[in-house]
Amino acid sequence: MTFNTALTGLRAATSDLNVTGNNIANASTVGFKQSRAEFADVYASSVVGGGTNAIGNGVRVSDVSQQFSQGNISFTENALDLAINGGGFFVLSDQGSQVFTRAGQFGVDDTGYITTNDGARLQGFPANTSGTVSDVLGDLQLSTADISPRQTTLVDMLFNLDADAAVPESIVNTAISEGAVEQAAQGATNGYASGTIDINGTTYSIPASANQSASVIAGSLSAISGVSASAITRADIVIPSGSATTNQLRINGAEILGADITQITSAIDALPGITASEAGGVISVVSTLGDDLMFTAGA
Repeated sequence: MTFNTALTGLRAATSDLNVTGNNIANASTVGFKQSRAEFADVYASSVVGGGTNAIGNGVRVSDVSQQFSQGNISFTENALDLAINGGGFFVLSDQGSQVFTRAGQFGVDDTGYITTNDGARLQGFPANTSGTVSDVLGDLQLSTADISPRQTTLVDMLFNLDADAAVPESIVNTAISEGAVEQAAQGATNGYASGTIDINGTTYSIPASANQSASVIAGSLSAISGVSASAITRADIVIPSGSATTNQLRINGAEILGADITQITSAIDALPGITASEAGGVISVVSTLGDDLMFTAGA
């Protein structure tokens, strides 16, 4: 009897190894659910009854149960590789018989039906061409009919540039004017000097007209294709110390009063489009738009 009890343990261990081996063998099988061997004690029965401390007769496999816990979801490049997150099954039709599976590897047969590798068709609630969904479970079929050609309306393009090619450069000339036009050309017919500028080997003329401000010249340069120009106008003002009535300025029509040079600088800096700073008794006034600066000084 003792030998037979030991044999039950060997048979149970063999069954457990078989279940474990089957789980390992199907580790890469899509939709596979691992099994678990469950064991139970074996006791002898007697018509005359047994003692209160009966010795068991070994062990047996009571059940091999499948574990339906959620597995890992892997992403692929196939739009028909499906997975269920949580409980549930895919419903299939296998030659008229309804079957269920957790494996979501599907493809399309030559008639457009979505099928498994074994040919079972995936079931669902089909929709017609108007978008109405049927309430009858049926085979899911993709249309394989030709569609009418249409003209391409939008194309996104990516290019790989030659790493050995020269880097394109934009040549920008910077001109600083302090009361006279640099590189002045011959006087125009109206008596005002005109200027020229060379951009990528092409010479352009800066129009000459009476009282032409830096902003107008910058606008003329910006009109040239591929050129962006801006200008500022700057003037330095020497302010003698005196009372608020003597330190009186008018800049572009705005009246400036101040008891000292600091107050005057602050008042000028508050004007729109104008900045002002002071150093050594000299106020530097800058028009950020390149407009003319007109001054009137006096009590």
